[in-house]
Amino acid sequence: MKKIICSVAVLAVLVFGACNSTESAKTETAAENKALPDGAAIPFTQATHYFVRNDFKDGQLEDPRITTKAGFDAIFGTAATMGRDGQPTPIDFTKQDVIAVIDSVSDDAVSFENPTLQKDGDYLALSYDKTKGAKQSFSTRPFLLLIIDKKYKQTVIPVIKK
Repeated sequence: MKKIICSVAVLAVLVFGACNSTESAKTETAAENKALPDGAAIPFTQATHYFVRNDFKDGQLEDPRITTKAGFDAIFGTAATMGRDGQPTPIDFTKQDVIAVIDSVSDDAVSFENPTLQKDGDYLALSYDKTKGAKQSFSTRPFLLLIIDKKYKQTVIPVIKK
């Protein structure tokens, strides 16, 4: 009899705890978004298997944050390749925004590396390394694409670390 009562009590605690933790997690997330401390890291996913469309003009991207699929598709196309990891990173514009940094067309091998995104006052500071490599026999338009949650509404300021 004691085993049954203990089992029911433990089960009741787990059920009530699970229901309560979901609600408190939502409250903590909402509070966390409002009062993130300066320097707090903002989570992101780096998007792969996209390219900048040929009709993109320098200066066309006034704001690095892209909030709609139509706005994204006006600038980027998909570059799927064969194989398991060849699909473009999925983006759900109902829940996510994209931060884009697009460089000028160059025949140098240019890459953006080590991106970090941090809260800096009323802004999000996107820092990254820009590495210039050897000359190529063709031209490319280097870019960086980060996917972030829509809950981070602050203006994005790109900063080159080196």
